Amino acid sequence: MLTWIKRTWLCFTLLISTSCAAQTVLVRAVNSNSGKPMSGRQITIALLYEKGDTLPAQYDAQLTLTTDAEGQVEFTLPNPAPGHLSAHITLPQTWTCQCMVLAKTQEIVDQGITAVNGSNGGAKSTLPFPKASPKEILFLAHPASFWERLLYPLEKD
Repeated sequence: MLTWIKRTWLCFTLLISTSCAAQTVLVRAVNSNSGKPMSGRQITIALLYEKGDTLPAQYDAQLTLTTDAEGQVEFTLPNPAPGHLSAHITLPQTWTCQCMVLAKTQEIVDQGITAVNGSNGGAKSTLPFPKASPKEILFLAHPASFWERLLYPLEKD
């Protein structure tokens, strides 16, 4: 009987530890007007640990990655994962987006985060509004319209 309890406990412990193992997060950049991936864009990820948190033995606090032809990059969360992380996409001034995300890591893992500027993701967007999947950060951006470019200096202040 005692052996069965030990085996059950060991299996349970292994199951828990493998589910908490390093997880991969996908970051995608998409043109919300056309639905096309945005390749060659710089993505900066900052892993944000609270004071007093247990830190991994080796990790980079800030990652700088470039999107591939599919408009995406992947990175692996260290173990233990940070409580929060931020992601930033670098775009020319002629583009409109919510270019930075600050979120709880668990929220990204469980639900995903969609970063969109405006209600429909683009002034001329006729595409359905995409939503991020779990373990995904989705940046939706579009080229600024004439009016957005004209009013940009006023919004900047």
